[in-house]
Amino acid sequence: ESKCLFFLGVTDGVIPGGVSSTGIISELERESFEEAGIELAPSPKERAFIQRFYLYMNLTKPSERLILTRPRTDTEGGDRRPSYLLQELKRLFPELQEELPEPRDYVLETPESAKELFLSELPLVRQGESSEEWKQLYAWYKRSPEYAAFAERMLDAAFLQHEKEKISRETARALYGAILSNSVTRLERYAECAFSHFIRYGLGLTERELHEFRAPDLGNVYHSALEIYGRRLAEEGLSWTGVSIEEAERFSEEALSEAILRNEGGEFFADAKGQFDRKRMERILKRSVTVMSDQLRAGRFQPEAYEVRFGGAERLKATRFILGPEEKMFLSGQIDRLDTFEEGEDLYVKVIDYKSGGTKYDLLAVYEGLQLQLVVYLGVARELMEQRHPGKNVHPGGIFYYHLEDPMIQAEEDLSDEALRTEILKELRPAGPFNGEDAAVSGLDTGLTDRSNTASSLVLRAKRKKDGDFDAYSKALSEEDFGVMERVAEQRMLTFARGMMDGNIAAVPYERKNQNACTYCAFSGICGFDESIPGFARRRIAEEGDQSILEKMREEDGKHGNQVDRGTKEGH
Repeated sequence: ESKCLFFLGVTDGVIPGGVSSTGIISELERESFEEAGIELAPSPKERAFIQRFYLYMNLTKPSERLILTRPRTDTEGGDRRPSYLLQELKRLFPELQEELPEPRDYVLETPESAKELFLSELPLVRQGESSEEWKQLYAWYKRSPEYAAFAERMLDAAFLQHEKEKISRETARALYGAILSNSVTRLERYAECAFSHFIRYGLGLTERELHEFRAPDLGNVYHSALEIYGRRLAEEGLSWTGVSIEEAERFSEEALSEAILRNEGGEFFADAKGQFDRKRMERILKRSVTVMSDQLRAGRFQPEAYEVRFGGAERLKATRFILGPEEKMFLSGQIDRLDTFEEGEDLYVKVIDYKSGGTKYDLLAVYEGLQLQLVVYLGVARELMEQRHPGKNVHPGGIFYYHLEDPMIQAEEDLSDEALRTEILKELRPAGPFNGEDAAVSGLDTGLTDRSNTASSLVLRAKRKKDGDFDAYSKALSEEDFGVMERVAEQRMLTFARGMMDGNIAAVPYERKNQNACTYCAFSGICGFDESIPGFARRRIAEEGDQSILEKMREEDGKHGNQVDRGTKEGH
């Protein structure tokens, strides 16, 4: 007795679909042969009825369950109509419902459609957890002359293991030389990703140059214009705080024109769009000059030098590092503006770096080596001022980014000219830490010398509490902490430089919050970084508050004993 019967793949062509009329002998002739006792093979009509009879016999055999299945697609993936048999059964039994399989992301009907299952389970295969279905599919692929190579190639990819890249010290020496001449920007690139640094500075690859005016070109024009403006003031015997509004605007316009020509950008401002962009740049430059003049007017600092280049023949102590018996590093760079003010035997130094983008001072980035520029520049500036002002005690005043922009001020009602000026000053306060000791503060903003004044500074990101100290949002540091920050930055640079010479070129980009080194990397298509491949991993940086980071810096500084091998001017 049969209890259950399966009919698999019921389609037209497998189950008869009707009577064929292709017989050669007519029915009348067939009857004549039968009367004469001559037996003929069944006619197509008879064969159809015989097939239906046997089909009926089979369908009625099971006593408990009859199951019929059919494919829903053909070998090309197209829809396939059900057999007449299924249609006939639905007609005889109207309550019958066709059950559809559970939705799946893959279809195991053709070798091509099954690839999705094969690929989707490869991560599990690597862990030894593949399904029986996958194993059978793999066995089929292996036996197939057409798909065996595909299966092996995908399996090899699944078990791919990335090994961190490294080149020999001999190769590193051949690429970089025994004496590294590094900019701080280059060291920051290494901190972001050693592989990106290797591609750019080791192999010398660069992006294809396009004949266009881009953001870096814009920054260069602004930097040049402000240097030209400051030089023009000196030539005219004027100061930033003493120049009239009319003269400041005229000097700004002339400085911008000269800067555009100096940076070979004149042709980009010839059309209507270029004229619009130039007007915008002119407006931002005039705004910047006005605001920076107000910031200087609020304190006692005055610009002493512009576009201060270092790293040439002078080789300052702050720019000299000994990496090994035969390996050294010299730093080079350019300080946009260096301000000073004197108080008796003391001289305070302030470093300003102009930014046309959204860069913000970030102590965690300093600790991780991602933002070393301002800290290094401060050490260089202090040493330069010690040489220029012998006998003076040189102290840090502050390190700041000034953002070159023309901010939009939102207000619920019309503002007076003075109120608008106040809001603009607040928006354009420079970002960065300052020396919180009274003498230095008085040079930055004389309004903060009164410890009972709890109002926020208009020219500094600072505010006093009722007890006279600065609040938690103020970036006030002690002079000792400035020294700690400089020495930790020096240790980072030593570590990076030695890593270069040791041949470390591993693709381990940093990541923090929603930032990572790959976002704007021009070489992301070269390294093949893919965290789904074992061996690839980002250097994830956990967020911490400034006080916690300062404590770490102090602890690290104590361990290193405040020592960095600089060599001597005579021997190195």
